[in-house]
Amino acid sequence: MISNEIEIIVTQTSRTSVKIAVRAPNHCSILRGEVFDAIVEANRAAAESGLELPPQAAAAEAEPAAEPEGSESAVQPVAEQTASQSA
Repeated sequence: MISNEIEIIVTQTSRTSVKIAVRAPNHCSILRGEVFDAIVEANRAAAESGLELPPQAAAAEAEPAAEPEGSESAVQPVAEQTASQSA
């Protein structure tokens, strides 16, 4: 358990890899580190580009996304990580 809402589950092990799953509420984003880093870099580059959003997109961005009714936690598989990647 990482917190009261987030749990890491080992689903399979072998000599060279471990497969895990993450159980978390739907409102939590679960991303691998390199995916998160790519998103941060893309957002930074977009912010520095100086381009303005069209009025429709700017208004949509200002409104928070609605939570789906009855959203429950789900197991979200994470890609396999080999022993060489974890070292």
